[in-house]
Amino acid sequence: MYNIKEDNGKKVWGHLVAVLLLERAGFRLENGYEDTLNQYFLQYPEDEFLLELEFISSEANQSLHLLKMKCKDEYVSILCEQLKEICGSAAPEDFESCVCHLWQLLPPTARKELEQAEDIYREIFRDYLEGYDKTVIFKEYRAACPGSVAPAFEKAESLLGFKLHDSVRNFYSRVYAKRVKGQVNIPAEGFTIPIGNPRFDKWFSFNGIKGRTAFELFPCTDCGGSAESIRDGFTLWTGGNDFGERVLIGELFTGIGEISIVINNRTGAVEWVDCEYGQYEEYEKNPHGVLADHMDSFLQKLTGKTAGKVSGM
Repeated sequence: MYNIKEDNGKKVWGHLVAVLLLERAGFRLENGYEDTLNQYFLQYPEDEFLLELEFISSEANQSLHLLKMKCKDEYVSILCEQLKEICGSAAPEDFESCVCHLWQLLPPTARKELEQAEDIYREIFRDYLEGYDKTVIFKEYRAACPGSVAPAFEKAESLLGFKLHDSVRNFYSRVYAKRVKGQVNIPAEGFTIPIGNPRFDKWFSFNGIKGRTAFELFPCTDCGGSAESIRDGFTLWTGGNDFGERVLIGELFTGIGEISIVINNRTGAVEWVDCEYGQYEEYEKNPHGVLADHMDSFLQKLTGKTAGKVSGM
């Protein structure tokens, strides 16, 4: 019996990633992820990774995380072929929403590769994504009031199974954009709020995180998939682990790498977490802490009222 590791593993992993992404984006497939996985497992019953995927087949986020680690961005060409087949048949009624949601699920490297595949990008993505990759500077975001735009919060709550804190609604209801860019002047002390963990409370100062620091925030777009985008903000970055109703809203680009900015939906606090230096699977074992008790307070901090001046990029 062939072991997939000795055969065409990358092609199989890429196919599974493509099918899972399309399914997560809302496309209705003749053979979904679980059916495709079962077919491969029957073909390669001795493969340990396929067996692991079978055990977690109902955990889409964890499965996608593991598969992407396995095949990197080598699934994009297979994804293009799958998209061509979908376009050649009856398209789903919510095709535009599916296309936009699929784009949200793709990392920047995969998007770039799709853009270089001019035919598939022109035929499927370009028209639907007009204005999707809009970037605004922080001053524009900060000037917008909560409620300036109206994402589908009720649908997002239905998808997630819990209510959204006012702090989360505050963040998402200011502008529609793919990203918000800015720089903040982090002081040598006092940028974070102590949580009573001596090591984590001094994480920024110990690692020399100070001075002008670039950041990005990740609002949602108006491309028909705001509810799914908010849901994915809570789920995709966790790799299937329980991070306690925290939504990823941005990144600080520091000298030691990217530090994630999240909102704790249970408290409304804006927090930081550095998953590169901890035990990723357990949130509390990663260096983490609090930046502000609410989104409004965090924006004041970024503006410079408590943490130096901020500028657009």
